[in-house]
This record gives sequence, structure tokens and C-alpha cells, in this order.
Amino acid sequence: MTVKDRIKLYCKAEGLTISAFEESIGVSNGYVNAISKSIGLDKLNTIIEKYSNLNIEWLLTGKGGMIKTKCSKKDAISDEDPSPDKPDSKDKQNNPKKQDNSTIISQLLDTIREQAEEIGRLKVLINDLERRIHAAEDTHTTAAAG
Repeated sequence: MTVKDRIKLYCKAEGLTISAFEESIGVSNGYVNAISKSIGLDKLNTIIEKYSNLNIEWLLTGKGGMIKTKCSKKDAISDEDPSPDKPDSKDKQNNPKKQDNSTIISQLLDTIREQAEEIGRLKVLINDLERRIHAAEDTHTTAAAG
């Protein structure tokens, strides 16, 4: 399932038309259908602002649930917390609920970049192997003809 498919699924679940979704995030009609692989960070930020119940990790990767689960008061950072912008790094690593959306997006984009680089390396390897196979076939054909 692609990002486009997940957006359509979310819209259906929320009773939204695709055009209403597109209008709400400030894009033209047909934007969702034109999504090929992923969407830009600016659009993700708008979606996060407009649809706070949407699990952005699910949208980008398909992992987890479509809708964010509500956290208990214990999991949430209270207004009385003297340092809500500076959660303990160990706590942040162990409790993904406390990671903010920009951190998750940044991590996902890093993963996408790493995967794209690996795909590039694999394509080069495949091309090299195909070249070697063709060279071996040409040598074998020449030897058999002689």
C-alpha cells in the first residue's frame, strides 16, 4: 500500500472526500491521485496540523494504526512540567509517544534516503552482473561457433 492509498483509506474512514482533503491542505484537485511515491515535508506538516488524529508513521510507512491512540495523562507532558521542550533523551528513546512529529518525519526521511542509496548500489550491482553474464554468453557463443 502506498502513501496515496493510505490517504484515500484515511479519507474514507473519516468520511472525507478526496477533494475536501486536498482543499483542506491547500493543494489542487488531483494532487492525491498524482502522488507517485511520497509527499513533501511541507505537505506533511500541513496534514499533521489539519488532521492531528492521523498517525503520520502509518501514513508514511504503513506501520502502526491509522489513528493515533489517545495517551493517558501519565504519558502526556503536563503544563506544569518545567521543561516540556527538553524531555529526557533516555525517556524519549524508550517512549515514542513523546517524540514530536518532526522527529519522526526526520527519522523516516533518513530511512528513505538510506534505502534509496541502497537501491542505487543494488542497481549498479545488477547492471554489472548482467554485463558479465552477457560477456560470458558472447564468449561462449564465439567459442562454440569456432
